[in-house]
Amino acid sequence: MARTKPQPKPQSKPLSIIFLGSAKTGKTNILTSHLFNVYTSFYAPTFDQVFLGPGPPSRPDISRITYLDVGTSSDVVERYYEPRLSISDVVVLVFSLVDRGSLKEVLERWWPMAKPYRKPVILVGTKKDLRSENVPIGTAEEVLELEGTRVAQEIGAVWYGECSAVTEEGLSDVVENAVRAGLGERPVVRKRVGIALV
Repeated sequence: MARTKPQPKPQSKPLSIIFLGSAKTGKTNILTSHLFNVYTSFYAPTFDQVFLGPGPPSRPDISRITYLDVGTSSDVVERYYEPRLSISDVVVLVFSLVDRGSLKEVLERWWPMAKPYRKPVILVGTKKDLRSENVPIGTAEEVLELEGTRVAQEIGAVWYGECSAVTEEGLSDVVENAVRAGLGERPVVRKRVGIALV
């Protein structure tokens, strides 16, 4: 009987994901909750943080993921955003679902900053656990899913999702779709979690 040749293992590659958004939107909490199962309500301004994590168990083609968490102060942005964006495979633009101003900042500050680098983008609304049920349209601070979706379409994001670092709802979907976007794959949409825009 002829021996079958062992199949070569799929070649793995690293992936870099950058998180951009206004202060107090929960960018760091997304990462610490997802990677370390740790959440803290204490706020400390981010300078420039790099987290390393393994690829998802379902993706042996990803050897590791570098998560880039850039601070929001002008001096930090000026110094770090260009080299960080240059090496990133995908951009995650973050806003708070209970702070309408942070969504406006996505349109006016963070998206214009990321756009010239031509990276795939996903848009993520955080603090879903704090948003009220049945929020009427036009509520001063809280952002509806429909409004987030419209902004995502406006900036050409490939996926829009909402999550909570407290309950961990939607966190794995954020990471999974960031990975898929970085690899040029179509996003995955599960019932009640996320909206594919491509």
